[in-house]
Amino acid sequence: MDNPKEKTHNMPQEEMLLDMIPVIQQLVEEFTRNTKNQGSVVLFVGSTGSGKSTTFNFLSGAEFKLDHNEELELKNHSNIFSKMNAGVISVTKQPNFFHNKNNNHLIIDFPGFLDTNGDWDQLLIELLFNKIVSLGALKVIYVINNPQNTLQNRGADLQEFLKQLDNPKINLILNCYMAKWPDDKLRNKIKEDLESVKSLEKDKPNLISLIDKILIKRRAAHQEDLDIFFSDEQRNIFWNEIEELTKTQIKPRIIPKSEIISKYIISKATTIIQEYGKQLISIFNSDENQNDGKYDSELHLQLVQFQSLLNNSNNYSPSQWFLNFIQICEVLTQYKFKSASNDFLKIFQYFEQFEQFIDGYQQLENINQLAQQNLEQVQKLFNIRIQYQEKIQKAEEEKRRAEEEKRRAEEEKRIAEEEKRQAEEEKRQAEEDKRRAEEEKRQAEEEKRQAEEEKRQAEVENLKIQHQVEIEKMKQETVRLQMQNLEKEKQQMMLQHDLEQRNLRLQIENANNSQWRNSLICGSQSATSRLKQQQKKDKNGKKTTSKKTTSKKTTSKTNQQKQHATKSKIN
Repeated sequence: MDNPKEKTHNMPQEEMLLDMIPVIQQLVEEFTRNTKNQGSVVLFVGSTGSGKSTTFNFLSGAEFKLDHNEELELKNHSNIFSKMNAGVISVTKQPNFFHNKNNNHLIIDFPGFLDTNGDWDQLLIELLFNKIVSLGALKVIYVINNPQNTLQNRGADLQEFLKQLDNPKINLILNCYMAKWPDDKLRNKIKEDLESVKSLEKDKPNLISLIDKILIKRRAAHQEDLDIFFSDEQRNIFWNEIEELTKTQIKPRIIPKSEIISKYIISKATTIIQEYGKQLISIFNSDENQNDGKYDSELHLQLVQFQSLLNNSNNYSPSQWFLNFIQICEVLTQYKFKSASNDFLKIFQYFEQFEQFIDGYQQLENINQLAQQNLEQVQKLFNIRIQYQEKIQKAEEEKRRAEEEKRRAEEEKRIAEEEKRQAEEEKRQAEEDKRRAEEEKRQAEEEKRQAEEEKRQAEVENLKIQHQVEIEKMKQETVRLQMQNLEKEKQQMMLQHDLEQRNLRLQIENANNSQWRNSLICGSQSATSRLKQQQKKDKNGKKTTSKKTTSKKTTSKTNQQKQHATKSKIN
């Protein structure tokens, strides 16, 4: 069994693949974070030394100067710029990102393909490229160091890159061009060269059919060139050309360095299958766990599942079959080999996303078939153990059934006793209910009697009240009648008084009238007498007149006194 602590010495590939996983995850997360809500993604790819980083820095706003070798270098270094190297040694180990907010473009300086730093770095770059281009449509620009008027080396590096893709549509940048041809003339010449280059693979289209646009970036050999070719005006022109490029969905076809992973998977998978076979034979060939006489349902289930897995491999994909095999073996071996297989499973499951490009995953079917052949002895042991477990299961089932029947009988007895107790309780409850009902009936009758008594008393009280009310009414009526009688007597007295007053007035009036008539008569007689006397006594006229006047006044005064006395009597 492998010791995990010795993996660095026994299998350095495993440690390097384990280290590669978090690197890829981190870079993909960074790519996802930088591309979130961005308009267009531009991916600069190419061989080491092609000038990708210089192009990236120029578009990112960098300013340059010429060193003593007349090579470009940054005037002001910044974290947003990529490191630059004029040689063939790559200095870009991971992508660099720059977001142009003015046109909503994200450009990515991708590490160089065909790197000289080794297969492991190239594998990391290829896996990362494969993962990034599968996340969505983007603009891919392949940068070629092309100082002459013809396509350098007939585009061999470009052909190697395009072999990894399934009929892509990419763009070219001819970088470091030093000749004097106009851009259009150079572009047409390169197109002719591309059209003349046949694909390295049979039945594949020529290079020209895989190229969309060709951009040209001239080299600054002198300060005057630098001021022209790397001016802000040229930067804006370059950006405008990139904005006009068409996004496309890139579909990877192969990962050239995937053989590293394939060899590891095939070797390690074979070792794990062999080791689990030994472990299973060792465990199930011994009597250590067979004489305890107990049925293990989990063990039985795992044995049946393992047997089913071996007999029905066609129902699973090779990867799924292998993972199920390891999972069941871990349980059956009580995880004795888990520490050695953990790292492998981590690698196996992570790189499974690239399985269509990694031949080792395609070879799993052969490995699985080999495992089934090598595990025939294990299957025989499993059959024996399954039969043994089934016998124990049957015996335990019969014992359980007998105990269940006994328990059921005891339960039925308990239920019968409980029912009897419940019946007695119900009888007692019924008697109690009857007694309670009779008591309630008695209470109801008593309440009814009390209610009737209260009603009778209320009626008596009502009669008393009514009698008292009648007496009060009679008293009030008597008083009213007395008042009416008094009022009538008063009215009669007033009428009697009025009659008496009227009679008195009439008597007075009659008396007055009689006196008046008498006065008139007396007056007339006196006047006549006086007239006669006047005539007789003309000589004494004044004296006679004075006497008549005095006599008349005396009579008038006497009449007034009589009338006043009569009114006083009436009042």
